Amino acid sequence: MYSFFVGGFMKKYKEYKGEFVKIMICSKCNTKCKHCYINYNGDFKPDELLDLVKTLKKKYKVRLNGTEPLMNEDYLKSFKISDEELVLTNGLIFKNNLDLVDKIINSGIKRICISYHFSLHNQISTVKKDYLEELISKIREKGIDVELMCTVSKINYDKIFEFCEKTIELKANYIYFIEYMDVAKNKLNKNEYTLNKEERKVFFELLNKARKKYDKKTLMVTRCGNFNRDSYKYDKNFNCPAYNNLVVMTPDYKIYPCNFMISKENEIGFYKDGIIYVLDDYCSCSNECLYCKKNMI
Repeated sequence: MYSFFVGGFMKKYKEYKGEFVKIMICSKCNTKCKHCYINYNGDFKPDELLDLVKTLKKKYKVRLNGTEPLMNEDYLKSFKISDEELVLTNGLIFKNNLDLVDKIINSGIKRICISYHFSLHNQISTVKKDYLEELISKIREKGIDVELMCTVSKINYDKIFEFCEKTIELKANYIYFIEYMDVAKNKLNKNEYTLNKEERKVFFELLNKARKKYDKKTLMVTRCGNFNRDSYKYDKNFNCPAYNNLVVMTPDYKIYPCNFMISKENEIGFYKDGIIYVLDDYCSCSNECLYCKKNMI
């Protein structure tokens, strides 16, 4: 048990003993998506990040995340020594720079995750669909996996099979569904996008059917933890690891339960001298993330 003055108050902390640490390595981006939920500022210097990953790897499995990590190719040094096997991107970074894929592969990354929202894409992203569709095929030709990250809203929640078929057509082999989140940074109308109870039920029914239909070697159908638990019992194996088995670190070395809860009121700890400290009396959210629970309909 450790006691520190934080925000003018003495608080009790303990050393984080979970398995995973996710580092949000940057907030810089080359586009402005209307549905962006990123709520922090700052970027790690590449050498600073490299030293941090080396230190954390002695105790934890390190995952690397952020806005557009590939804007700084020096970050790939950290990917190479981390436990992260995928990188997130909106795809623009590959324009006239397809050789970057080879550097990614040489860094040990096995999957490139590209934001592609199918019928919703043009409403929330500034990256052209035609460009991405060409890009996906070119990346796959280099022998690396491609995952399409799709935002699910009341506009498209019932089109899961259509999107799976399109993913296969584009030669991608993973699809990852993320529930639309209403956050202050969004420039979208909540009432037009947020799923209601019945729409969520339909989504989980279709997700379950899609997982049974497609062989995992052809198409891996996955979903984000921000959907929370499937209360309709179609997705029984989901268990949120936040706080107990995963914490998130921002470039200012502050700690949060997950990347959807990065805000001042959700700060649960800090990193100092090689140790991650978390609040001793923080309420565990291993079953229901506080963000997800608050936004559950």
